[in-house]
Amino acid sequence: MMNVIIVIGIILPVLCSISNAEEVDCTLPPETGRCKANIFRYFYNQSAAECQTFIYGGCEGNSNNFETKPDCCRHCSPGNC
Repeated sequence: MMNVIIVIGIILPVLCSISNAEEVDCTLPPETGRCKANIFRYFYNQSAAECQTFIYGGCEGNSNNFETKPDCCRHCSPGNC
């Protein structure tokens, strides 16, 4: 029983830190990045209160960058898409 408590005490903080590392900031403006690809992506436009398209360069950028509109909606505007 004590081993289970120790394992949970080790695993739980690791899982929490992983989920925090993947946080999305839906308030950031779309950022193309410095690469030169032309990839259509979605970002959450806080002023318009909706997910909109932008051109992503393929590298860098920020966390307000989603491959699909449903992904953007799920993270930034649940129930409004």
